Amino acid sequence: MSQTVLGGDIVTALGAKVNQHIIAGEYWRLVTPIFIHVNLIHLFVNCYSLYVIGPQVEIPFGYARHLLIYLLSGIAGVILSFALSPNASVGASGAIFGLVGALALYLYRNRTGFGEFGRQRLMSLLFIIGLNLFFGVVATRIDNWGHVGGLTGGAILGWLIAPEFGVEKDFVAEPRVVDRNPLAARWLAVAAFALALGALTSVAIFLQR
Repeated sequence: MSQTVLGGDIVTALGAKVNQHIIAGEYWRLVTPIFIHVNLIHLFVNCYSLYVIGPQVEIPFGYARHLLIYLLSGIAGVILSFALSPNASVGASGAIFGLVGALALYLYRNRTGFGEFGRQRLMSLLFIIGLNLFFGVVATRIDNWGHVGGLTGGAILGWLIAPEFGVEKDFVAEPRVVDRNPLAARWLAVAAFALALGALTSVAIFLQR
């Protein structure tokens, strides 16, 4: 949520995304906005959104991938907002958009196995994404760059580390479902993504100084 509704120095002191403070070296403000909200309504909306979308990601992805996507896509949203918006902002919506983006990529990667059900679910998800981004454009109090950054970060992470299920057969045991894209084999990809976020932050700071 943008500075137009921030309640004053308390939110800023707690760790809102304030560009001037980040440029001055308070890099922790690239993380803390994910956990700060303006008021109880803002907190409730994001908690409810997480309640709805969170299990849809955590059940197939597992808690480790779910947590990585939530945190890294949330940070990606703050970084893009820092790069493209001068307004202060706080809120977990960028991280929640990241979960949505990862879920969309998961449905796409497993589209063959999910069939028509997966296609319809993906189309519904894309419609919800488009509707929320449009609302973010027309509403002045929403940090839409944070949403776009979180969504993009989540989609990239979904492409990199989302589970890709398939059936493994052998001549001894019964066929079993396996994850062909295990997280244990994708840590370098996660590290590369984190380094890319750091590089983007450095460029944004250089351009704003």
